[in-house]
Amino acid sequence: MKKIYLILISVLALAAASCAKQDTVYKEFIKDGGLIYPAKPLNITAERGYQRIVLKWDLPMDPSIRTAKLFWDSRTQSMDFDYSAYPSGKVSVVIPDLEDRSYTFEVINYDSSENASLAAEITSSPFGESWLVSHA
Repeated sequence: MKKIYLILISVLALAAASCAKQDTVYKEFIKDGGLIYPAKPLNITAERGYQRIVLKWDLPMDPSIRTAKLFWDSRTQSMDFDYSAYPSGKVSVVIPDLEDRSYTFEVINYDSSENASLAAEITSSPFGESWLVSHA
């Protein structure tokens, strides 16, 4: 009978100890006051050109969004933008010197507190030498 009580107490102690620190798994992702996500870029389009892509998207309506960052080529290439340089309501960016293959472009907005939006993605491929040869 003593063995059963000893086993039962051991199991209960072990269960209580194992549940005590389960919040450490997600605690690094919790921030006081919650996370803030600015609006992501809207209506992103890609126009193909010879060894280049022209990306266009609307300026954000949220006045706290100040900058954006464009990534491509598996995030090995990037470009920074200040929205104050685009007073027309539309952003237009030329990405030159691209190879004849498919690229996925990601645009992320940042507000004045450096909070990042979700990424707006678009995939496109420029015209290259192989396209010119096949259409000659």
